[in-house]
Amino acid sequence: PPDASKIVLSNIKSTPYEVWPGQQVTITANAQNPSADVDRLMVRVMVDEVIVNSSFIELEAGASKTIEFAVNATTEGKHTVKLNSLQGSFVIVKEGYHTLTINRSGGGSKSVPFTLNGEEHETPYQAVLPVGEYSISVPSPFDVGTGVLAFSSWSDGSGGASRTFTLNDRKILVMTYTLISGYASCPSLYVWNGTGYTYITDVSNSGWLGYIG
Repeated sequence: PPDASKIVLSNIKSTPYEVWPGQQVTITANAQNPSADVDRLMVRVMVDEVIVNSSFIELEAGASKTIEFAVNATTEGKHTVKLNSLQGSFVIVKEGYHTLTINRSGGGSKSVPFTLNGEEHETPYQAVLPVGEYSISVPSPFDVGTGVLAFSSWSDGSGGASRTFTLNDRKILVMTYTLISGYASCPSLYVWNGTGYTYITDVSNSGWLGYIG
């Protein structure tokens, strides 16, 4: 039984995370044997609580290796995948489409307006869009009311407040701004929840901001 083994599974990953119906997703994880003896583990692969594969792995004492399995599904939406008790997920979207997420960082948490293929939107933004070429433009400088921000860079390393990109897989673009005059609100904490960035809180403390009293 799996519980009788000392082999530990960790770091599950789905590649790619987003696919079209019926496309293959490669599930990888790290397997480590921390014991002083050779050990074996039966790995059960489940998609949406249904067993789709199983295999024995064997590791020498203190050894580790990457294990890999191929899975798929045909219905659109988020699917859970388990390697024994280790859980991950992947997403299926309509064929010919992918998810685009656009958000911002730096200089507070105020939404930043932007144009995508000529249409106006605000951050945070997430949509499932047709595969293809897109153009995006963000303001620089940007007045937040108490200060002025300047566009710095995109999370994929691209520069320039106006740019084009190809949407051919799940894509996340985060624009970074820097304060050039005045002041902005406190830094904001966003956490990736598996499908998008979720606002958690503003980080505010007089000591961190250099104030006295």
